[in-house]
Amino acid sequence: MSGSTGRRALAGVAAGALVVGGLVLPQQTARADYEYTAIPQAQMSVVEVDSVESVGEGANGPGALVLDGDSSTYWHTKWQGGIDPLPHHITIKLADAPVQLGRVKLTPRQSSNGSGRVNEYELLTATGDCSSASYTKVAEGSFPGDLATALQDRVITLDAPVAASCVQVRYLSSWGGKSGTDPISPAEKVAALAEFNADTASGTPPQPTPTPTPEPGSPLVPDVVDGASATYPITVPGLPGVSFDAVATVKGSVLRLELANLKDSDRVVQRIQIPNHDLVSVGSDDTGAQLTAGLMTVNRASKGDAFENVAKTAAGSVKGSWMAFANTSELAAAFDTNAIEDNTRSGASTANDNTRFLRQIRADGSDKIGSVWAGSWVWQSSAVATRKASETASSIGYDANPYIEVKVTGDRNGDKVVDWQDGAIASREIIEFGTGSDKVADEVIARIPFNIVSQATHPFLRTLDDTKRVSLATDNLGQKALLKGYQAEGHDSAHPDYAGHYNERAGGLKDLRTLADESVKFNTSYGVHVNVTESYSEAHAFSEDLLTMPPPSKAWGWMNQSYYIDSKKDLATGKVRCRLWGAVHRHRQASGGQHPAQSDDRRPSGRG
Repeated sequence: MSGSTGRRALAGVAAGALVVGGLVLPQQTARADYEYTAIPQAQMSVVEVDSVESVGEGANGPGALVLDGDSSTYWHTKWQGGIDPLPHHITIKLADAPVQLGRVKLTPRQSSNGSGRVNEYELLTATGDCSSASYTKVAEGSFPGDLATALQDRVITLDAPVAASCVQVRYLSSWGGKSGTDPISPAEKVAALAEFNADTASGTPPQPTPTPTPEPGSPLVPDVVDGASATYPITVPGLPGVSFDAVATVKGSVLRLELANLKDSDRVVQRIQIPNHDLVSVGSDDTGAQLTAGLMTVNRASKGDAFENVAKTAAGSVKGSWMAFANTSELAAAFDTNAIEDNTRSGASTANDNTRFLRQIRADGSDKIGSVWAGSWVWQSSAVATRKASETASSIGYDANPYIEVKVTGDRNGDKVVDWQDGAIASREIIEFGTGSDKVADEVIARIPFNIVSQATHPFLRTLDDTKRVSLATDNLGQKALLKGYQAEGHDSAHPDYAGHYNERAGGLKDLRTLADESVKFNTSYGVHVNVTESYSEAHAFSEDLLTMPPPSKAWGWMNQSYYIDSKKDLATGKVRCRLWGAVHRHRQASGGQHPAQSDDRRPSGRG
């Protein structure tokens, strides 16, 4: 992480392209003095493509289809009977005489979730005879593999207009298709394109501000004072009335980027993303440079950790993870963020915890660069945003301000080597630990007392006896137990009743209170299993208004037929919150205690 890399990464954060509510917004300020004029498609022609699928795509496949004005048709490279390898390219003649090319627009194939969407690319131009001219690279980069923006135009905007009569788009990598369940990083090999358009540019370019050159050998060039802060006001083209601030703050060795002061009177902002903002980058010229990632997975056959030495790992597409670290042989970086995907949005089947952080190793000439940045943030869930204000009066509001933090450190464990472990140690100082995480080390024994189908195999007083036996056998080591089937007739019964419907066969509320009170002396805490996905007909909360209707959709039916809850409506209206809050309140009342003090603005206003 050289000084120049750190400076470039911070600039990318402040002025990177945004995705707001699924709308891709390219950087505006650097090219604001140019005016763009579309080149008519009828004036352009396809000179050649490197590959064509002539059988498997029906009438589609030929390169000429990218200039037919119809986004439902597309060029596609060969895959039937063998796949032509990457890279792929398409060459376009713009005009007989050179024009001042300012940008190109690539419209992806519209008919499926994948098959050849451009990821890493190069843009080349030439003058003269397009078939024999020498082409010069004028732009390179990558586009995100994101289903939420998969059908939207990909725009390549040049820093300054280039005289060109020919242009060539090269796909170095692509994403989509059936090669992986995660659209962010499948091993795609084909290319496709629905429409190609280009604009000329005219005007006077803005004068760049010179960037000071760092001293040779300097690991960091922080031209800021500890505690310094910079605020970048941001407005959103196409979304009138929407604005927010990007606030960058440096405190000690921690950089924090926070998006604050959202103004959104029409509630149109749902998710926000800064694609490829490369908060930290490390280069292959340092043999110790590495990206390290930790994944959340329950697949025992899958490795949860990834250790990617930048010099030894092939350049590839964007990958996601729950945790991430970056290091060189001199410095390590730890990260924290509240980025999280919204699985209530359309096409969110791939949204998961393993997209909190994104990373990529890219080719940089003969070298490679590995970078880490944050995934998508949710400011307002799609479930809430798409409903009437009258329905969401008691709902959760906007989420907390999106943020990402990076902490830079040297050797932290005294082994005289800087690697990912030093970043991991530093992360403890910035990450927000979950409630109860401080007790994990003391909760040694975990178990699930289970009552099901009117069979009280673990009544509450037997569970208390088991708790006492375990305590005596382990010198009172900490225990935690999950009561599964504490309500009604046991597990898979009376969901989603969270209180006021106790399992009488297991001893009812009286014995449940005894279990809780007596277990304190045995160093034991309890949790209960609840269900927010399905409802059973015997539940007090059961109603057609709760269910996915019409007709009701059958869910788990082993013991008794359940029906799916309309989870988006349940969340948006705040009724699930009412039930959970009400359960805590009724538990407290039943136990003779008082509900903890809680301000009115946090208490649900409706009734579940």
